[in-house]
Amino acid sequence: MSGSGFQLSLLRDGRLAPLATSALPAWLWSTDGNRIVWANAAGAAVFGAPTSAAVGSRRFTRSEPAPAQIARFAATLSPGAAPRLERLRGFGAGIGRALTCACSHILLADDTPAILVVALERAGPDLPLGERVARLLAGGQEPIAAFSIDGQLIAATAGAHAHLHGATSLAAIGADAPIAGALASGHAVARDGRPISLDRIGGEATTVLLARFDAPAAGHVDRSCPGTAALAATPTERRHPASLRLADG
Repeated sequence: MSGSGFQLSLLRDGRLAPLATSALPAWLWSTDGNRIVWANAAGAAVFGAPTSAAVGSRRFTRSEPAPAQIARFAATLSPGAAPRLERLRGFGAGIGRALTCACSHILLADDTPAILVVALERAGPDLPLGERVARLLAGGQEPIAAFSIDGQLIAATAGAHAHLHGATSLAAIGADAPIAGALASGHAVARDGRPISLDRIGGEATTVLLARFDAPAAGHVDRSCPGTAALAATPTERRHPASLRLADG
C-alpha cells in the first residue's frame, strides 16, 4: 500500500509518531532497499524529495550506496530486536562522511516488515519546524490539520479547509477540549459529538497535534491550491514561520 493516505496512517504507529516532526532524519525502508516506505520531512529532503509523500514514489537501485547498505544489513537485523548502530554513507552527511544511525527491523500493523533508520545527527537541509510539519502533510487528501500544543494552526491539507472555514485555532472551531487528553495519552476524541480526533506526534519542543476530521463537512472546499499545506503565522519554534505554502511534489 502506498500514497499520502498510507503515509499519514503510519503516524499513528507509536514507533514513528515521535520521529515525525524531528529535525533529525528518519526513514522506513523496504527490506530489499528498493524504496522508502515512509520518511519524516528531514529524511525526505536528504533524498531531494519536497514532501514526505513524494519520497515514497522514488525507486532505488543497488548501484546507489544508500539502498545497497539497507539491503546488506537488513538480513542481519532480527525483528523486534534492539536498534543497532550503523555508519551509513549516501544519507546526506556530506562527501566522504558517514551518518550514524540507529537501525531496527520492525513489523508494521499489517505485518509488513520494514527497516527503521533513525539518524543520530543532523543531515541534509536545515528545515524549521513549521516547514517540516507542512511538508509532512503536503499532498495529503485526507482532512487533517496540524496544530501547536496550544491549539494554533500550523498547516492543513486541502481537505481540512472545509472543516476549518478559515479558523486558525482549535478553540475557534470549538475543538480545544481534547487537547489535554491528546497531550497526555497520545490520542483523544471530542466528546461533544464533533467529528474530530487529535493525535500527538513529535516529541518535546517539536510536539504537534494532528486533528483528523472524521465526517464530511458542509460548505465549499477551496481547490485553488490542490494538494497543498498552508502555514499559519507563528512566532517561535512551537509557533512557526508565517505565510509558507508548499505545493505537492
